[in-house]
Amino acid sequence: MYRMLALAEMITCEFEVEFVVRTDTSSDMLPSHFKIHEVPASITGDEEAKWLAKQFSSADYIIVLDGYGFDTDYTEVLHNHGFNTLYIDDFGRASVKSNHLLNTALGLNPAIFIQNSHMALHLGPRYALLRKEFLTNNTNEPGNTTVFISFG
Repeated sequence: MYRMLALAEMITCEFEVEFVVRTDTSSDMLPSHFKIHEVPASITGDEEAKWLAKQFSSADYIIVLDGYGFDTDYTEVLHNHGFNTLYIDDFGRASVKSNHLLNTALGLNPAIFIQNSHMALHLGPRYALLRKEFLTNNTNEPGNTTVFISFG
């Protein structure tokens, strides 16, 4: 969710941002100025992609997918309904159907994505989705000489 918040902060000057969350997902951390749509709990798996296609117009919305449940079948449903999509990838999935794929991993070989020539690749750490607190040029305060880095 933090990557999506970072992306939302980065693009709110150019786009109206809306979030779609499952009813079993806590949306408390989303700022109140964003419109939030909830997917009914009765909708699961690939039915969710079909539900999205019924709820939103592909002419009016770009869909950003960030989550482990968005597999090839899910992305194909959205693609077949004409949606422009950005797929945020953590695994190097070459088989998803998306207009754009973002993966911030170092050293990722673009050749694994060749089979999807319709997809624009955004690879490497220069595409990291960082909240504004991390994008600003912070200076080190006197006396601070230790940095804690946590990978989770």
